[in-house]
Amino acid sequence: DISYIINGVLGALVSITSMCAVVTPREALAIGSVGGAVTLASQELLPLLGVDDPVGTVSVHGSAGAWSLLAAGLFTIEDRTEEQITHQPGLLNGGGWTLMKNQVIYICALALWTVTAAYLTLKPIDLLVGLRSDISLEVFGADLMEHNVGGRFDSEDCLYDEEDALIGQLDPLAANRKAECQRLYLTLLRSNRGKRGGCQSPATAVGTGAADGGVAVPAV
Repeated sequence: DISYIINGVLGALVSITSMCAVVTPREALAIGSVGGAVTLASQELLPLLGVDDPVGTVSVHGSAGAWSLLAAGLFTIEDRTEEQITHQPGLLNGGGWTLMKNQVIYICALALWTVTAAYLTLKPIDLLVGLRSDISLEVFGADLMEHNVGGRFDSEDCLYDEEDALIGQLDPLAANRKAECQRLYLTLLRSNRGKRGGCQSPATAVGTGAADGGVAVPAV
């Protein structure tokens, strides 16, 4: 899955970048490896918690960022250069719990500020005009709905694939519009994949399609 590869690498970079000058190469490798794993684990966990994060932003910058702060409390050494990034080593390098304690407090403070500021900013917008996009935009993604990438809709809600073959039509009276959108989306993916001569599995194709701003849906 290309999104796993990209987000895993980004999570590793987020984890090590800020402290790369005050850890050894072996420690940097360990920090980056754990950061990639934390990112992918978070990417799997968030949908189970009802968090819609199709491109993995929270996982890469939030989860891997939190691990980066913890890793600083574990691995850093005292910076003896004029930059003086750190004034004492981390827990595993004989510095005791002081730096680790400070890092945990910092994580909690950042989380509290972020959640509070986001809520106070976004909740009024949600009450006034709403935050969520239309369900069809969520499922098919902005690339298709707004730019006709990989397919298009006409004025009568008929869906066409990338070679302009008719896939189907959204039923305006469907009891479950989300399920209807998911059904058509999967059909569209299979049509496009078949015409390209690809051999991706439905589950992989669906996951890749969601990365452009759509919502991952289960293969059927």
